[in-house]
Parts: sequence; C-alpha cells; structure tokens
Amino acid sequence: MPPRQVCDRCGAEIPAQRLEAVPDTRLCIAWAREVEARYGGEFELIVDHERVSKPGSLRRNFGGITIRARRRPLPPNDAPQSGQEHE
Repeated sequence: MPPRQVCDRCGAEIPAQRLEAVPDTRLCIAWAREVEARYGGEFELIVDHERVSKPGSLRRNFGGITIRARRRPLPPNDAPQSGQEHE
C-alpha cells in the first residue's frame, strides 16, 4: 500500500486508488479536475525524436520517439484552508 499523501492545493488526503493509478501526483481528484480544466493537466508531455543518422550528417533520419512527463508549473494556491473541500 502506498504511503499516505496529502494534496498540495487543499491538504485533503489523496485516495490510495489515485496514487496507484498516478503515482507521481500531488493533487486530490477534485483539484486534478480543476487543473485539467484550467491548464490542461498536472503534467505536460514532451516528445523527443531519436536521431539514427550519423553525427555531422545533413540527412536527418529519425528512429523512434521518447516521451517524458514533466510536472506543469501551477500558479500559487487559491484554495481554502487545509482540510476544507474544494468546490
């Protein structure tokens, strides 16, 4: 069982099922929905093309892609005090 973790925005406990599904999350379900609606999600995906051509070659041959998730910077918290539910 994952350790107990609280939401960075409102201080509510993040359910174990959410931590199991999204281990790197720092938001409860209510705030995750809010951030999704306002900013497009807690994480942004970055795609890098893998070059397979020789170094210095002008020909650009691309192989696969690498996808990385980066935590999206969020503006300061405008949530109610800790322990109160998000509306």
